[in-house]
Formats: sequence, structure tokens, C-alpha cells
Amino acid sequence: MYELSKLFGSEMRVKIIRLFLHNEGLVLSVNNVSERCRIKEDLCRKELLLLEKSGLIIRDKNSREVVYRLNMDFRFRDTLYELMFDFMSASRDAIKERFADIGRMKLLMLSGLFVGDASTRCDILYVGEAIKSKEKDKLLQTLESEVGFPLRVEILDLDEYNYRYKMFDRFIRDALYSDNNVFLVDKVGINK
Repeated sequence: MYELSKLFGSEMRVKIIRLFLHNEGLVLSVNNVSERCRIKEDLCRKELLLLEKSGLIIRDKNSREVVYRLNMDFRFRDTLYELMFDFMSASRDAIKERFADIGRMKLLMLSGLFVGDASTRCDILYVGEAIKSKEKDKLLQTLESEVGFPLRVEILDLDEYNYRYKMFDRFIRDALYSDNNVFLVDKVGINK
């Protein structure tokens, strides 16, 4: 995300671009965009104005308020989409660092959109001890606002993970043994 923020001028702009690109048919007010991207409304308004001037989004006025939608005829829409949603090149160290504060990490696995495999049911699997609920919730909200859509993140306590693994839980087995997974942390011994 850091590189894109530098390239596009701000992290806020990247969040808004991703929101509109991923939700092509959605019509959003400034307040809606502000809430979903977790940006102050006055800053959001400025970013929307810049994106409107670029031609990426279109400003409309419904009965009560100004709303914005993606310009489906924007010349670079497909190219921009590929750039904004290239999660396979995301910094793995940065991802690992983001999850470090929610508990004692035992397993952190990337799958799904991080490895270019849309068939999986999980994008990130985290297993840990002493998971801090508030930090976990905050991280998930932040990730969702940055990406522009909900990630499929599974966060499990080590005891729950061990129980489900021993019970041959289908979700756990499918997630762990997908061909393209990337293990950033493995203290549970999957890759032995």
C-alpha cells in the first residue's frame, strides 16, 4: 500500500479508488465513502473532487445529496484495477508486522487473493494465543478499509485450531493444504 500511496499522492486516495473499482455499480455519498474508507469527511470530499476531475468517478445529485459512482467508460479503468488489486506483490513482511500485535502468533498463512487463487475460502489464516479482541477487530476494519472490500480472514485461538485440526475440520484442511499457500509463520509444524 505504501508504494501506491506515494504514486497516487495519498493513502486516502488509494482507499477510495479501490472502493469504487471493486464496487462498480455502487452509488455512494461522501458520508458513505468516508465511513467505509475510515477517512474524515472533509478530506474525503477533497479526494473525491480530485478523482472526479480525473474522470475516474462521476458526480450525480439525487433528491437530497451529492453522490458518486465509478465512470465505467474511464479509459484506464481495467489497467487501474489490475494495479490496485495486485495483492500477490504485497509486502509479506508488512503483512506479518500488521498481525504481530493481536496475540502470540503461531501460524500466519496467505492464500486466496494473495497467491492468485480465487478458489480458496480464505485469504489469511492466523492462529495464535492470547488474541486481543479489540486489536483484532481494529486490524480487520483497517484492512477492509484499505482493500476496499472484506477480506476472508480467519483468526483462531491455538486451542480451537488444534481441536479443529484433530477433528479433520474440512475448512482447516482445505485451507492448509491448498497448493499455493504461503506460510509467513509456522510454529505449529505444517511444513515439516
